[in-house]
Amino acid sequence: MTTFSVIVPAYNVEKYLKQCLDSIKQQTYTDFEVIIVDDCSTDNSVNIIQDYVNQDRRFKLVQQSKNKGVSAARNTALDIAAGEYIIFIDADDWVDKKMFENVEKGFRNNPTADVVWFNSYAYNEQNGEKRLFDQIKRKDHIEQSNEKELLYIVGCLWDKAYKRSKIEEAHLRFPEGLIVEDTYFTFAYSSKYPTYYMMNEPYYYYRKFRQGSYCTDDQSGNRIVDQFKIIPLIYKFLKEQNLLQQYSLTLLGLFLEYIRSILYLKDKHETILKMAKNTLDTINFPDEYKHLDKITEDFIIPQ
Repeated sequence: MTTFSVIVPAYNVEKYLKQCLDSIKQQTYTDFEVIIVDDCSTDNSVNIIQDYVNQDRRFKLVQQSKNKGVSAARNTALDIAAGEYIIFIDADDWVDKKMFENVEKGFRNNPTADVVWFNSYAYNEQNGEKRLFDQIKRKDHIEQSNEKELLYIVGCLWDKAYKRSKIEEAHLRFPEGLIVEDTYFTFAYSSKYPTYYMMNEPYYYYRKFRQGSYCTDDQSGNRIVDQFKIIPLIYKFLKEQNLLQQYSLTLLGLFLEYIRSILYLKDKHETILKMAKNTLDTINFPDEYKHLDKITEDFIIPQ
């Protein structure tokens, strides 16, 4: 079995694609496949990918029949992945050449770990500066996350490597048509499989403020709206996996985080308030939190 399946969704990223794919090709650990799913790019992305496919049998190109978004692209790749472990890399980012080597070592030396989690850099596309995501120095260690720690783990997809067997066991895929797909996947996976091995060393370079990316171009508040759509999906997963009692307050914490993050969208207060209340009606939070509709209103609409 191939050790790693590396999943790279691509859409109109010709400017960054070579840096991404070169960083994968130059890995010191060589037992991997790269599944690049092109989501109907209109630039030169496909030709760039095809060059790598022609030169290296480990690189595979899959072309979507129509533009479906990043979640569908990742799901397409998961359906055909053959590796023991799954790594997700965005096509405008890049990785350290020793990333695969050390992730493999992390899994091999810690066989009970469900996830290998590593540090990363945030690279500012506008000014060229980079900073560590996690500034706290820690010793590499294995740990089992609890209900509170889960909120710290969820969100970023690309700073972790996952066991494909666990993904398939939980029938886990990305919700299509939503922007915050990373949160659903990481919350669902880590709630069911909570044991992780953490490495302090940074291996991933995340590009921020790129023109054309979802995060940079989403000025309409669609990301915020989608955050509330994610909550019932996570609730459904937890219920199906018999994890709801254990993680209901964690899900509540995520909900409150989303409320705090939307205060800057002043023109969306009424819409967001309505969505937040609808979410509360959908989710069976513990009885002592049923008064949250008032808390929600106080958060969103200043008195």
